[in-house]
Amino acid sequence: MQGQMECVNDYVVIIFSHYIIVSGTWGYVKR
Repeated sequence: MQGQMECVNDYVVIIFSHYIIVSGTWGYVKR
């Protein structure tokens, strides 16, 4: 269970950083 939780945590971090990059890129493009 612990290993699965770590895997999920890594997945969340990847999605979160990807979302920040995408929103930052969109903010740059919209200007």
